[in-house]
Amino acid sequence: MLRTKRPSTTLNPLSPDEAPRPRKRERRWNRSVMITFLSACLMSTGNMLAIRFNHLDEGDKTILEVIATVNANSSNMVVDSSIAVDTETDADANPRPEDSSLDTSLKAALIMDTGNGSSKSGETMSFPSHCRWDCYLKNHPELAKVVKTEEAALDHYLRHGAREGQDCSCDSKTSIKSGSQIDIPFAGIPSRFWTCQRDSADTEQEKRKIIFVHVFKTAGTTFRQFFRNYAHICNRRTVTIRCTMVLSESLTNQTSEWMLPATNSNNRNNRAVGYSAGPCAAGDFVDGKTDESARKSITSSEEIERYNNKKNTRLFENLSYSELQKHDVDILSGHMPMGLHSNWYTKKEKEVVTPLYITFFRDPVDRFVSGQLQVNKQMVNKGKEKEWDFEAALAYIVKVIKKRKTSCDGLSGYLMTPAQKVGQNITLAEKKNIMKSNLVDFPVIIGVVERMADSLNLMRYAMNSDGNALVDKMFETLNYQPSQKKTNGSKRRLLEKNKSKISTSALVREIQKDTDLFATLKSNLRDEYEIYDYAMELHKEQVKRLSKIRA
Repeated sequence: MLRTKRPSTTLNPLSPDEAPRPRKRERRWNRSVMITFLSACLMSTGNMLAIRFNHLDEGDKTILEVIATVNANSSNMVVDSSIAVDTETDADANPRPEDSSLDTSLKAALIMDTGNGSSKSGETMSFPSHCRWDCYLKNHPELAKVVKTEEAALDHYLRHGAREGQDCSCDSKTSIKSGSQIDIPFAGIPSRFWTCQRDSADTEQEKRKIIFVHVFKTAGTTFRQFFRNYAHICNRRTVTIRCTMVLSESLTNQTSEWMLPATNSNNRNNRAVGYSAGPCAAGDFVDGKTDESARKSITSSEEIERYNNKKNTRLFENLSYSELQKHDVDILSGHMPMGLHSNWYTKKEKEVVTPLYITFFRDPVDRFVSGQLQVNKQMVNKGKEKEWDFEAALAYIVKVIKKRKTSCDGLSGYLMTPAQKVGQNITLAEKKNIMKSNLVDFPVIIGVVERMADSLNLMRYAMNSDGNALVDKMFETLNYQPSQKKTNGSKRRLLEKNKSKISTSALVREIQKDTDLFATLKSNLRDEYEIYDYAMELHKEQVKRLSKIRA
């Protein structure tokens, strides 16, 4: 069993005999209440959900059990959750919210039934506070809808039970507090989120939106092109944006234009990518919902560009939630942070959308070297620098390695929500904890460039559950090795986007020859490696669970 832990506070144990015994206890919840109901479409068309709430008193702990069973096609998922409250109570058995001993833990065990009737206990996730559970529900609207049905029964424990002044807004404070030891991080099983051709019986599919968070130099340029093609084939709308450091205050209402803060103009990276105060940039807007007869023949990126130019559908009036709603956008892709779904409403029902985030990670050494090459390429395009040859690139990168301090800020712009970045003096350790928390709390497909085949299988399962042949073909073409040997020994070029003329791998090999220099580089990147390694474990867990579903 995977044992991945998070830093920080210690949880109250769930085991009754390990918990401190209260001096006096009144049994209030000595009854068991079971409420069962069915709800369609928790994860995909045809799924049925049964959920049971049990209130009972067990030893020195009040236990609230939440048991949900989902029939997902040929597989059954059982989520068995318990909330244990260790508390002293007065005569009326009401927990005292101000009591520092009040702490809530939740442990959920996943049990997969492969269809042969034998269920096996799977991995677990733990929530160190009811605030964290609330945050998890907030980011998983379909599950939250089910839980809300019995909100009255849950209210005392999950909402009203929070200590006075405890912030359940899912911002960085909550995440920092909740970054306690979590034995098994929950790597969400990628549901059959979309079919390429819409299923009219699946009324929830209109609410589902894909948000592709393009971390710099993680093969995102090719994926953005993939989403454009997908939009045409599968009757979707997609817009590409550049909005990594969007101001939280510009996201507070539907009509506010998304804005970027002022940046350090002396920073070479900022100058290269053109970041400056002002509106976020909206790029390609592909409309795959109109003129169906014309779109059937559009399968290449060149044809798509000609179509966009002809139809004049490339740009929004501005970038805001109201524009996303007006254009009924399905896919948001580009450089942006996680959390942008929280104020995004559907066009028809005016409900918060159900998101599926997709993001990719890459070995930090490769990402760092490739990033330096990309910055030079952009500076050359702006007339600010001369184009490097191999020796010039190596010399500059060596100089940067010797100067650079440890940091993972290159990831925090993407993996922290705008609200989590606001007005707080957050330490590096807290930033790392927040990023790890978000990878667990948000519904995210985690891809890894070094494990591309498995990553594409996760995406394919989520986005092409009806097996559209053109979409399958697009997935098959996505490969990021510069060349691949044919059986006769010759080489063929595979699909590549945004590739530098200088080989990243060749530069890395040259740097590795100087063992001290390479050790310095690895040390400089140790915090990013911590996030990368954590994401890798989550990715492997998702792949393992997908294999169980398909078994």
